[in-house]
Amino acid sequence: MTTKDSRRPGRRPGGEDTRAQILDAARRIFAERGLRGTTVRAVADQAGCDPALVHHYFGSKQDLFLAAVEIPVDPELVRTHLREAPFETLGGTLAAAVLTLWHSPVGEGLAATFRTVLADDRGEVISDFLLSAAHPVLLERLRDREPAITDPDAERRIALTVTQLIGAVVGRRFLRMPALTALGVEELAEAIGPTLQRHLEGRTD
Repeated sequence: MTTKDSRRPGRRPGGEDTRAQILDAARRIFAERGLRGTTVRAVADQAGCDPALVHHYFGSKQDLFLAAVEIPVDPELVRTHLREAPFETLGGTLAAAVLTLWHSPVGEGLAATFRTVLADDRGEVISDFLLSAAHPVLLERLRDREPAITDPDAERRIALTVTQLIGAVVGRRFLRMPALTALGVEELAEAIGPTLQRHLEGRTD
């Protein structure tokens, strides 16, 4: 008696080349659609494997993005700080974690990666990086604090927060604005932290 193979036709099981196939597919799709327009299922379909294998090898979509664009940063360096901080200090914590990252040993690797994508007119990779590193935890913290918050409201708050942070990173690290480079990392984090916090809390004052 024979048993019917329950796997979908054409779906590749896990194997030595599967991870590389998934990365190749992810790079193509992320380049075309960006982080927000890409789904794990689309990557799996392109790679010819089951979506469960994408999660097996890379975890979340955000971590797959970081691997695909070869950004030399473990997102947990940022996420751990965001999980542990009191919500009332989340804006300053996010600013300090990201700005410190740029001045850590991996900072030059980050700068080199982003200079390349900026030269290729793919500046959205910078926002996608910050979203991939911080978005899951920020969304979790917002929902824990405000269970009735709507998805559009939460996404708007996170987008405004990340946009402000991008401005500080680009102004200091790439544009070399004297007023920003004159500040220490802690000083700059303290300066922009209240603005990030206001966006996270949805305040307009």
